[in-house]
Amino acid sequence: MAKKKATKVPDGISSKKTSTGINVTIAENGRKIAVLRGYNNNQNVQKGLHALSRILAKARAFPEDKFEVTDLTPKKAKKK
Repeated sequence: MAKKKATKVPDGISSKKTSTGINVTIAENGRKIAVLRGYNNNQNVQKGLHALSRILAKARAFPEDKFEVTDLTPKKAKKK
């Protein structure tokens, strides 16, 4: 039986466009901490992340700046 390749999850906040909307993954040390799903645009992704930040701020202070999000959506190959 072939050994299954381990998926490398990039650390930090990343997003990927799917047919059902934008999925946002928050990961640390190669492990997913949270997945936020179904956003229809990047502005709403920012609103969702700020809402999450406000919830977490009750336990720990977070800066209210714009979050850095890495886009993992596969890019279409350029035609020659």
